[in-house]
Amino acid sequence: MRKFLSLLLAVMLCCAVFVSCGKAEQEPEVSVEPSVEVEASPSPTPEPRKEVGIPEELKFCDEPLYYGMTIEEIREIFGQEDETSERDFYQTGNLIGKHVYYKYNNAQCQGRQVQLQFRIFNYDGVVIPKSYGLDAVVIRWPDVLEEQASFANEEIKPIIENLYGEPDSVKDDGIIHLIWKAKEHDRIDILAKLADGPEITIETSRVRFWGSVGMREEAAAYKKSGKQGVTRDNFKRLKMGMISEQVDILLGPSTEQTAKYKIGVMSYATFVWESNNLWDSQIKVTFCDGKVDAVYSSGL
Repeated sequence: MRKFLSLLLAVMLCCAVFVSCGKAEQEPEVSVEPSVEVEASPSPTPEPRKEVGIPEELKFCDEPLYYGMTIEEIREIFGQEDETSERDFYQTGNLIGKHVYYKYNNAQCQGRQVQLQFRIFNYDGVVIPKSYGLDAVVIRWPDVLEEQASFANEEIKPIIENLYGEPDSVKDDGIIHLIWKAKEHDRIDILAKLADGPEITIETSRVRFWGSVGMREEAAAYKKSGKQGVTRDNFKRLKMGMISEQVDILLGPSTEQTAKYKIGVMSYATFVWESNNLWDSQIKVTFCDGKVDAVYSSGL
């Protein structure tokens, strides 16, 4: 009997081992994967700036040039400029800023030595002057003599025509002036100056709108600063010859118009700006043909 029980116990142990081995085969070991950090999605790339439309055959560097480039960005490509000059820029008779020319005298284009001029527009704001950056590129051939002025037509004009077709307009009053309206905002001018040699100006007409854009930006920024309004400081900032939009930057919208009249061919109008402070401060401005002619204040 004892031998029978021992044999039964041995059989039961073997069965248990067999079952456990079977389970091990059916349930493989689960390996633990190392944790992986999810990379943050990259920030969206800004829209590309509008490239200056220089024909490939006339390019003088491998780097792209864009409207709005700063002089620092241009210097990274061409180094320090050889000279600078500037001219006042007027819009509808009003000075709104300056064109600053940065000149490089020893560049190469079409196997010739050329002078490059990068024109940068600086908005001359009432309270917030700012730069709108590169707005034109001028390529000049100073080595072309007066009797070789046809160089512009013979060598340059076909390159532009091949790219843009026939010019949209042609003038010839001692200076050959060919204009291509290349794109919505771009145009290419070729001027063959008999005294100075051929010149290509690649520019954008957007500069015409920068005066009004700059004034809107100024007015918004000045209002946000809390300094806009009828104050002694803003009264001191008013200058003869300012246009009404510039006055609005400093004072905000006018409260009322008190007079409008003509003297000969001159038109006059007086506007009032009031403040609801304890002293009922007030500024009056008289405009002559849209420009500040006289200013008065009370309660400041």
